Amino acid sequence: MFFIGTYSSIFIAAPLLKWLGFDIAEYKNKEALKEKNKIEKAKMRAMYEKGTV
Repeated sequence: MFFIGTYSSIFIAAPLLKWLGFDIAEYKNKEALKEKNKIEKAKMRAMYEKGTV
């Protein structure tokens, strides 16, 4: 029976995420902030290695 995984994903996991307060917009914002911080950190590291900090 191969429908068990699909059933679990749709009818159990999705409401569970909603109940836990998961929000896709908030998740995307957090990921964007992480990427921004990663870029800034790389820029600062390059400046440090160059000796301009």
